[in-house]
Amino acid sequence: MAQVTESSTAFWAFSTALYAAQESFSDAATVDKSRRQVYAELAELAASSTGVEADKVLALLALQSGGTGVTPQLKYYIRLARQAAVHVSPTVVVNGLINNNVSSSWTLDDWKPLIESLRSQA
Repeated sequence: MAQVTESSTAFWAFSTALYAAQESFSDAATVDKSRRQVYAELAELAASSTGVEADKVLALLALQSGGTGVTPQLKYYIRLARQAAVHVSPTVVVNGLINNNVSSSWTLDDWKPLIESLRSQA
């Protein structure tokens, strides 16, 4: 069984905060903002929800050759999903298995049982 780490705890805290603030990051809310402005808002949300310093988040999001500091992980998970024939969102893979019960129309209340079951497995 996977061990819960500070990073995984921060992930869940940030995910919960981001889900609650999702309207602030929609296309309509960000259309007139620069990428740096959106990154700054995400970093502040991470800081307020997890205690991770905003500067550390911004460092991961800083442009480098080939993307940002999170690009390699993103590419890894995209490749992993493609190996499982996942080409459409929201396809959700839980512990390596596609979960076909997830729908794009899910609300927070719909997601909570799945997320809680994953947290209890961590």
